[in-house]
Amino acid sequence: MKKPRRGAAVFGLALACLGLATGAAALEEDYSGKPDWYVYHRGLEHFRGGRFGEALRAMKELQDPSRVTPPEVYVLIGKIYREEGENDLAERFLKRALADAPALGVPQDRYEILYLLADIHYRRKSYKNYEDVLESILSDHSLYRDERYARLREGYLRTARERGFDSFVSLYRQGDDFTRAAHLGLGVFAVRTGRDEKGALHLLFADLAAVSTLIGFQRDRDPDYVFSSLPDLLARARRLPGAEDYIEETELHKGLYYLASALHRTGGVTAARELWKTLADFGTGEWKIRSGNQLRSPQAEPLISY
Repeated sequence: MKKPRRGAAVFGLALACLGLATGAAALEEDYSGKPDWYVYHRGLEHFRGGRFGEALRAMKELQDPSRVTPPEVYVLIGKIYREEGENDLAERFLKRALADAPALGVPQDRYEILYLLADIHYRRKSYKNYEDVLESILSDHSLYRDERYARLREGYLRTARERGFDSFVSLYRQGDDFTRAAHLGLGVFAVRTGRDEKGALHLLFADLAAVSTLIGFQRDRDPDYVFSSLPDLLARARRLPGAEDYIEETELHKGLYYLASALHRTGGVTAARELWKTLADFGTGEWKIRSGNQLRSPQAEPLISY
């Protein structure tokens, strides 16, 4: 008979305090009598190591009908099924986790669940659901939602379109928080569906958050640094530890490319060309090549059915 394990109340605290060696692959995979936090940790190790069957077995150990299952368990099960391409099962468990979101040990993890659901909808080409989920993330973003900030949003668009991205960054700052990726996704999607004005606003929020963070990186090294231009900042980023990884992680080049496309189609031709020129000089991979192509012969982005 299995000994009872500690309940969900200990689950989050024990995870945060866990000091076990993560490389203990030789541990006996017998979870009898083990506390929840230990079983979850082992499942997480298996998941990160690509051993999805073992990860799922560990999570099933934590599903006991006689007591409450922490929502983190359902999140990990959803991730496992998502990695295995079982999108219906992944959605089922992620929605279950979302329903129990008030019990999450870290409340902000609710946004991770929503991003995972949005990704599943995009994979299915369920674009309306994809957009709705990302918009729900922004329901907590007052600068984007609240009427009292309407003139600020108008200022964002007007400055970027008429005076260019460098002037825009010189005037405004935006922290990188849970909203950046939602703005990026919605912005690219809006441009790809012919709604360039909407796309430009979302992409200004997303790109400003990333660029503001890069400015912070530079000021950590040089407290007297003052932003002058995006090309200068990107050139400096090549010498800053962690900056290029951050640029890749946030897909900044992609965001800037689609912002240029949106500005080009809404009257900001000069501003768009400045961004494409910057990406052609300092970008990487696809976005460097596509920006160079746009400079030579500007083309509207291929639209997707919506």
